[in-house]
Amino acid sequence: MSFGAAVQTLDESQRNRFHIFNSFFHKKLTEKMRDKEDRAASIKGMLSWTRNIDIFSKQAIFVPIHNNLHWSLAVILNPGKLRSTDKDQQQIILHLDSLGPMG
Repeated sequence: MSFGAAVQTLDESQRNRFHIFNSFFHKKLTEKMRDKEDRAASIKGMLSWTRNIDIFSKQAIFVPIHNNLHWSLAVILNPGKLRSTDKDQQQIILHLDSLGPMG
């Protein structure tokens, strides 16, 4: 069973707890960050990726990363808790890479 098919087996309330970006999101984001002349406008252009999604209400956001024939995954837990002082509710960013920290 593919990952997409597995996600579809979840009920709507379960699927609404997370968001999975497609593999082009990270590529476009890094391209926009390299535009030093008008970085603010470039980043603003990325808002279309989330215009119909409240990413800060999600429990987890998954960002697949493709870099030079290698895949890894960024997972953002509790994105809406960016400024929380509650240790149980803090935002956590994980980078999962089969090659380890130097991958």
